[in-house]
Amino acid sequence: MAMKASMLRPMVLLMVFTAGGIVQWSFAQVPDLEVLDRQLEERKAEEARQQARRAEEERRAAERCLQNRFEVANGGVSDCQLGVVWASADNGRDINWPDSMSYCRSLGPGWGLPSVFQLLSLYARDTTFSRSVLGFSIYPTTALIQFTANWYWSAEVYGSSQAGGVDLAVGGWGWPPQSSLGRALCVRRL
Repeated sequence: MAMKASMLRPMVLLMVFTAGGIVQWSFAQVPDLEVLDRQLEERKAEEARQQARRAEEERRAAERCLQNRFEVANGGVSDCQLGVVWASADNGRDINWPDSMSYCRSLGPGWGLPSVFQLLSLYARDTTFSRSVLGFSIYPTTALIQFTANWYWSAEVYGSSQAGGVDLAVGGWGWPPQSSLGRALCVRRL
C-alpha cells in the first residue's frame, strides 16, 4: 500500500501543562513548510496588489483635485485640498462672533467656523471669480460658494474677548472684538 506524503510528515505531541500536571494532550502533524511558504507568498502578493490599487486610486483622486478643487457634493461644496465641506452660502447678515458659532452649530453635527488658514485658502487675488459685495471687491477661489460680504469669522480666539477673521477683499486677517460684526461661512470635515 502506497503512503501519501502527508502521512510521512513527522508527528509532534502537544501538551498543555498546569501546576497540577497534564491537562490536555494530542498528536498533530508538523505543518508542510513548503505549503506554508507558498500561502505566505500568495498573501504578500495579494497585499501588494491591494496596496498598488489604493495608491493608484489616491493618485487619481489627487489628480482630480488639482484639476477641480471644489465640487457641489455632500450637502455643500466639497474642497478636496482641505478635506472639508463648505456651506454653499454664508449666513447672509452681519452677526457677532458668538452668534456665528451658534449659527454654524445649528446646521447640524460637525458644522463649525473654519480656521483662519481655511478661510485664507478661499482668497486668490488673481481669481476669475472676483465680484463686488457691499461696495468691496472680493476675490474668492470658487464661484460655487455664495459670498455676501468681505469679512468672515474664524473659530480661533485671542484671549477672552477677540476672535479671528479674514477679509476676502484684501486677503488679510485680524483679531477684532467678538462683539464686532461679520459673517459666518461654516465648514465641516469630509
